[in-house]
Amino acid sequence: MKKFKLVLLIALIFGAGFVAGIVATRVVVRHFVRRAIEHPELVQLQIERELTWKLHLTPDQRRQVAEILTTTHGQLKQLRSEVQPQFAEIVHTAATNINALLTPEQQERFDKFRAAHRQIFSAQ
Repeated sequence: MKKFKLVLLIALIFGAGFVAGIVATRVVVRHFVRRAIEHPELVQLQIERELTWKLHLTPDQRRQVAEILTTTHGQLKQLRSEVQPQFAEIVHTAATNINALLTPEQQERFDKFRAAHRQIFSAQ
């Protein structure tokens, strides 16, 4: 019986560590994604630094890479501004159509689900 308790305790500790690792990873990833969305210039700076370090870029190459990344950032920003309204409309239509299928009780839970996943349903 002692051996069973020991094995069970080890399994519980392992399981708790596994769950804690998943939760911590999720929190960290969300933090970095939110930071990247709020401050895209920091992402560009990080890419420049990493490319400079890994590729041993010359100062002239660094300058050119920075220009390329700045141009690319502007193009992506423009593309997002063009596509975003369409994306938002599609997400809104999907949510409306799902909501129409649900009972009032399910609609309340769906509203809570949407609030919990507002980064998807707000489509910003």
